[in-house]
Amino acid sequence: MGFNLLDWELGRLMIKTLKQTISNIYYWIKKKLIQFKKWLILIIFGASVVAAPLALPADTALINVQKDYNVSQLKDNYRLEKTAFIMDAVDENAIQAEVGNKSLDSFEPSLMLRKWDDEVNFKVKYKKPVERRLSGRLKNLIVKDKVDLEGSKIKFKSDKTEVHFYEMKKGEVLIGEELENDVYEVEVLLLEKPDTNIVEFDIETKGLAFYYQPELTQEEKDKGAFRPENVIGSYAVYHESKQGDYSKMGLKNYRAGKAFHIYRPKIIDSAGTEVWGELNITDNLLTVTIPQYFLDNAVYPIRHAAGLTFGYESVGETNGGFLSSYMYGLLATSGAAGNADNIKLYTRVAHSVKCGLYLDSDDSLVALSAGTNTVVDDWTTFLLNSEEILASNNYYVCAKSNDSTGTAIKYDSCSACGAYVQNNWPDPITWTSTYNQRWSIYCTYTAGEAEARRMFLTQ
Repeated sequence: MGFNLLDWELGRLMIKTLKQTISNIYYWIKKKLIQFKKWLILIIFGASVVAAPLALPADTALINVQKDYNVSQLKDNYRLEKTAFIMDAVDENAIQAEVGNKSLDSFEPSLMLRKWDDEVNFKVKYKKPVERRLSGRLKNLIVKDKVDLEGSKIKFKSDKTEVHFYEMKKGEVLIGEELENDVYEVEVLLLEKPDTNIVEFDIETKGLAFYYQPELTQEEKDKGAFRPENVIGSYAVYHESKQGDYSKMGLKNYRAGKAFHIYRPKIIDSAGTEVWGELNITDNLLTVTIPQYFLDNAVYPIRHAAGLTFGYESVGETNGGFLSSYMYGLLATSGAAGNADNIKLYTRVAHSVKCGLYLDSDDSLVALSAGTNTVVDDWTTFLLNSEEILASNNYYVCAKSNDSTGTAIKYDSCSACGAYVQNNWPDPITWTSTYNQRWSIYCTYTAGEAEARRMFLTQ
């Protein structure tokens, strides 16, 4: 049989066609398998994402938080109620701090501050930004929240942000500044560039008044007043209706009525670049606005993105002074009837000062101390003569320097909370004008005869 070149070429072509067909079938099957795998992963992943918000995040659950707490050093300063870490007040003027919510079985990124046996309180709860990872119809939250207890810090961690809760003591350094008093810190960390330049917190309050602290006026500066940078744009927080010392009557010592201070946050990125945030409290919302240019150029992560620093100090945060030719009075409401024992004024230098009380209803001078030399950076006591104080009446608690150089004091800005006059203890008094400074001054009361009988009979 002879070799046929045409038959050989035809056979080679048939084999080549068959191989190509097999190859095409292989790659078609492979493509379909890959597509099927993608759809299978998407379906499973999508189902888990849809279900995720309905499930309890394991790392914030009760059993995990309690287990971590039992082996942490937080046991030295906190007690645990469910998933809430509670730092108790050491005395009646101290603050109790509750991190988390003791009524919940999962950890809540919140801080509750209580003072005067919960007569006043303030709660701030972090509003975690919506974190989205899928487009199209599957736009569901991915829950990755967890709680870590590291040293003295309680850390709430999610995908893009962290919130750290911790106390700092006087003398420690916070963002390059030495602290002048104890504080409690709620620090937000931005792990990557956020979708918005506003960090939000839900707030709840009871029995408190919030006083915004603006830039000092030129008149205040001319009188020698100085307001630190972290106080400009901050909030001084006071009892909404009470101040004074009633401890000798079996009641509370509110001092000047100040509960705590919320300082303006300083924000810092990983390269050490710093910027001030804008703090704002409106209705039930607290916000910190970060300059957008800072976020655009920052090196992440950013620390202290909403560093809410709560100062425990009960005196004003502005260093001020009053001239010897002026007398100033803080308008305050008395509680129970009694007798005025003394007046306390927080002073920064040593000078001779007098303090007294005026009854607002008839402008009469009720009590006046002798001239007393003030102490430096502390409360100075001015003795009175146990003058009678009526229950639930308005009084002006007053102070005036006897020295021509004036006396330096501490205060917070307020709205028409006091008055001043250029006179030397007139009786009756006619005030020149209202005043927008809340000095660190208060009166101490003892029980009058009728009040002592009432207290004895009701015990």
